[in-house]
Amino acid sequence: MKSSVKQMKCDIFLPESIASVQLKFLKIYDSGFLYKPDQAYSGYLGVEVDRIKLINFILELRKEGCKSFNVPVGYRDGSILTREDCFLLATDYAHSQGYGVAKNYLIDDGCPLYETFSIINDPLERAGGVVWVDKFDGHFWSLLEFEEYMHDYNGVLI
Repeated sequence: MKSSVKQMKCDIFLPESIASVQLKFLKIYDSGFLYKPDQAYSGYLGVEVDRIKLINFILELRKEGCKSFNVPVGYRDGSILTREDCFLLATDYAHSQGYGVAKNYLIDDGCPLYETFSIINDPLERAGGVVWVDKFDGHFWSLLEFEEYMHDYNGVLI
């Protein structure tokens, strides 16, 4: 049975430099990928593969201790917001909710889809709050969206 659902094309993003033999198998899904065993890889790998097919690569890389993310190619190819742009959006949002966000307290998990800011001056004194700002279109991620992305794109349960 052939699926009529069009799959999202994604690339792999490596926030840290890695050298993993697992990457040689990417050529199976993207014939344009040239694996060099003596090369360390970081950033976008430049592949364009169905989201679902990259999840296994992400899981295998993470088993080796390599931080990696399955990222829709629109984030790689499009114009993304800067950290400063995201901070301004987060500040406006936080003030509308009755709290603030910290600019200089950098929370960076390496994911290129969003910027994360810690909530400060929360009158309700909730612990561990953050504001995620999408770098592509500036919308605010909910906890559910974050969990769905980590699960549906990276195979990670939060």
